Amino acid sequence: MTTPRISVGARLLILLSGMAALATVLMLLIQDRTLAADLEQAASARLGKAARAASLLASSHVDSLTRRYRAISGTPQFRATLEVQDVPTLTHYAEQLASREGAALIAFLDASGDLMAIGGDPNLVAWTQSKPGLRADSTRAYALTRIALEASGNALGSLVAIEPITDPILAGWSNLCGAQVLLRPPQFEPQAGVEQVVSSLGDLELRVAFSLDAEHDALVRSRTNLLMAGGVTLGLAFLASFFLSRSIVRPILEIQSATERIAQGDFDVHTPSDRMDEIGDVARAFDVMRDRLRGLLSELRQSRTQLENAQRLARIGSWQMDLQSGELTGSAEFRAMFGLENESETSKAIPHMLVLQQIHPEDRHDFEQAIRDCIEEGTGLSLEHRLVVQDVERIIHTQGQVISGRDGMAGRIEGTCQDVSERKRSEEQIRFLAYHDNLTGLGNR
Repeated sequence: MTTPRISVGARLLILLSGMAALATVLMLLIQDRTLAADLEQAASARLGKAARAASLLASSHVDSLTRRYRAISGTPQFRATLEVQDVPTLTHYAEQLASREGAALIAFLDASGDLMAIGGDPNLVAWTQSKPGLRADSTRAYALTRIALEASGNALGSLVAIEPITDPILAGWSNLCGAQVLLRPPQFEPQAGVEQVVSSLGDLELRVAFSLDAEHDALVRSRTNLLMAGGVTLGLAFLASFFLSRSIVRPILEIQSATERIAQGDFDVHTPSDRMDEIGDVARAFDVMRDRLRGLLSELRQSRTQLENAQRLARIGSWQMDLQSGELTGSAEFRAMFGLENESETSKAIPHMLVLQQIHPEDRHDFEQAIRDCIEEGTGLSLEHRLVVQDVERIIHTQGQVISGRDGMAGRIEGTCQDVSERKRSEEQIRFLAYHDNLTGLGNR
């Protein structure tokens, strides 16, 4: 499976954009959590203030009730009725007072605290011995007050007034508290963050509660603003990442293009850079490398030319045979010696069989055997054989040696071929002259 190619610019852009996106998301999450915590804390503080306000309103209501009935107890009619100490009269007056004031119960107690007369709901008589404050049965809450009654400095008893806490009263408290004031049974657990118990009244609890709609709306608006700000930030970060990656990748692409041109032999390419950073250092180092390569290539070409001239003068050609493919590569003199000039124009590699075809048929077996011995025994290759090129026979002295690879196995054979035809003819001429007359050609006596 081929791995898809992703450019450095794309990778850098993806990396920078990913980091920017991650930072933006983390920032939004932190801001959202902080905002939610702040709103929750504000809601809790608001609920606490509402609970304290409701408690003060309840106490103020009882105090107002006390002041009102204390004022009633000071009227002449009340004093005259009280001094009579007649139970039927007190009962009648209590009923009238309860009806007039909207009380659930009006009770008169003697100096010892015993009940003398009541007017109203007899089911509430048990509370006449309670302290002033709020009380509740299973259906309703009440405010209770107690007024001490005296005449000429003598204690006559007390007046107990119990009035219901009506819905309008709770509504008024709700308006003043900024939260809903309500009554609930204790078995209903208050909802955390939106409801709080002010006081326990017996069968009911006085609570404050308010809706979190305002906080929720504020949180939604804040989240929307955060998302918009995050989107803008992410867009700006993407643009910044794009231009940053472009500023980094563009000079790299220029260096890559220059490298490809040098690979094609164009050493006139230049990579100017006035950047005072690592990329500028690379560009300047690239120019230095290009100049050195140009010098080395010039020296290499000169050395190659000198070597080819030397081989041509000495009639020596160098060659190399790959033992895996059986193909040969050779110098210009080697190819000329074997009549392979045209082959050199089409391919660097020369098939092994093409070389064997140029060797004299009577010498091919010895040549191949010498190659096998060189490979199998690791001995050097040295033999003379005839070469027939364009019907011209030449005598060639071939030498070579096995070159092993890193694994220790024979990898190739490197060697030389020298045309010794002239030397052989000279040697034969010398031997002939040694045993024959130079003028007549007859053998010496």
